Amino acid sequence: MQLKLTKYLLAILLILKHLSLGLGQITINVNQLKYDNTTVLNNQNFNPSGTGPDQATSNNSQGPNPVLLPNNSSSIQKEIVFIRFSPYFGVEYGPNVESRADDKYSIDEIKKMLKVILTKSNSILTYSMGIWYSKHTGSLGETSYSLTATAAAQLNKEYNKQLLSISQGASILLDGENSAQPDIENAFLSAQQANGIYFNTVSSITFRVGAGYVEDQQSGQRAITEIRKQKLRAHGMGLKVGIRVNICGDIQGGPNQQMLTELATTADYFVCSVYPPFAIAEPSDFVNYVTSTLTTYKSAFAKVAPNLEIVFRTGLASEGDSYKNPAYMNTPQKSKDLWDRLQSWVEQNKVRVFMHEAFDTPASLAWNDGHSGYWKAVGNGNYVEKGTGQVVNV
Repeated sequence: MQLKLTKYLLAILLILKHLSLGLGQITINVNQLKYDNTTVLNNQNFNPSGTGPDQATSNNSQGPNPVLLPNNSSSIQKEIVFIRFSPYFGVEYGPNVESRADDKYSIDEIKKMLKVILTKSNSILTYSMGIWYSKHTGSLGETSYSLTATAAAQLNKEYNKQLLSISQGASILLDGENSAQPDIENAFLSAQQANGIYFNTVSSITFRVGAGYVEDQQSGQRAITEIRKQKLRAHGMGLKVGIRVNICGDIQGGPNQQMLTELATTADYFVCSVYPPFAIAEPSDFVNYVTSTLTTYKSAFAKVAPNLEIVFRTGLASEGDSYKNPAYMNTPQKSKDLWDRLQSWVEQNKVRVFMHEAFDTPASLAWNDGHSGYWKAVGNGNYVEKGTGQVVNV
């Protein structure tokens, strides 16, 4: 009997082999079909039932909808599972994830990116409202950067739960530059509109100065002036105000100590950039340096501004030269390891971080900063988790 079954199986295999002529080798797995070097994945739909991030499930009632991915993408599918809400582990995000001439993305495209982020983080720091594209107050739809808060609020409302918390970026330009007031006005307008859709989606306004940070006396004094002007307004809307700072170490007796002391008593929080000043090959050493440095900063600021919250910003590129590291030290696996280690540390120590950054940004390649993303766009609205090669199916 066993011999007959074996013969039947061999006959069936021979028939299948002949039927596959012209199709290439076919390998079947649970959630994927692979044709030669092109992967076809099942596109599963969300069920926005209001069950929350820890219970969100996919819905296959309509059957698979194949999506062709580029040949260089992974053949492994990562199911969408939202993490449980936590305010501590955050990411920097801007929607410029592809090389587009107009750099514009629809609100649905942005919502899809936010769903990808929700597999790792709930807290997002945006860069600005896009002042370099729009000079007009009240024109939120003119730039993709201005749509993030609205997209997050819509997701929160759809799930009837706080999935995302946004710290809205806003630009303060230096004296002599074109006025940044439209960017600031649009940031407050964005917060008002988003929180009108879902309460407390935007929790704060984080200012950037000049090229992005307080890094000398001029940018520091400019930040002090603007934050004093906007703080009462922000607090009246239930928003905190913070500032990106690149010289937090100067609080320990550096040349900008006095200015930082004044700024620290003005803002509600600092976002301190914390990076090793030298090349570090291993994520464990990177984490040890960053966390010990942050602890020192917190102790120093507590002496002059005990109510100031110290948030930190850091990251590690996954390829190419960046942040003191030569290209051979930067790999997707090391970048993921760093994110995982810091996520564990901030959760245990109840300290907030914003990782640089959510997605690779081709526009930043000119200054060796285009490969700092945890995910990258691979075309046709699909995204890959770089450290594992998994396609995040949203």
